[in-house]
Amino acid sequence: MGSEIEIVNEMLKLTDEQKKAWDRMVRAHRDFKKLGGEIYQVLNIVHGFNKKYVDKIANTHEIIGDEYFVIGSDCDIEESFNFGTDSFADDRHGVILNFKGMKLLEQKLSSEG
Repeated sequence: MGSEIEIVNEMLKLTDEQKKAWDRMVRAHRDFKKLGGEIYQVLNIVHGFNKKYVDKIANTHEIIGDEYFVIGSDCDIEESFNFGTDSFADDRHGVILNFKGMKLLEQKLSSEG
């Protein structure tokens, strides 16, 4: 089959049904942006808002001059969704296999050796 990383990459591949659902999500995001919507994410919560009057979502240290800044938690952005995902900034991150995944990886590696 290949190296350990090739085996893990194969294990992470989406099924056909997962790929179809993913593609629907990508199309929905594209449609949302075409309609003037924008999203931003804080940790694992995704927020959607009308971008018509918004230049950007920024950190407090990004304010320049007299730009009007409202703290995000003070805004009434109702459209939010917890995807239940892990999120990282620039930390190094990776996949931790569960018990079934480890067993499958071990089987595939031992069948090659």
